Amino acid sequence: MKNFLAILGAAAVLSFAAPAQAVNTSVAEPTTGTTFHTALLAEQRFEAGEISGTMHVSISPEGIVQGYYRSDDTGRMQMVVGGVTGRDIWLDIGGAHDIHIEGTYLNGTIVGYTYLDQQYKFEATPTYGV
Repeated sequence: MKNFLAILGAAAVLSFAAPAQAVNTSVAEPTTGTTFHTALLAEQRFEAGEISGTMHVSISPEGIVQGYYRSDDTGRMQMVVGGVTGRDIWLDIGGAHDIHIEGTYLNGTIVGYTYLDQQYKFEATPTYGV
């Protein structure tokens, strides 16, 4: 019985000396947002013109990209998720089965590529209040 009480007392002392730390498993909230003018251009030029739109995304300090994309043609709003590591960026526009872009994020501009029925170049330039 004395051993049980000693163990119980030691456990109580330890619980006060080192309180449990809560583990934060939630995704960090984005810290800033940027609006971009976007253009999707066919590399082989089987199609004329570009597919243009507006993208508003936030990038958290951890490199998590969250936001939305709106097509200039249809006005359709789509979710944007992705990630940034150094200068490399990836974006999923409209979910995993719509458009997946891999590219670079340098000096505030995104340049990437995707393959739909052919290779497309994706360019996103900040609007800065335009």
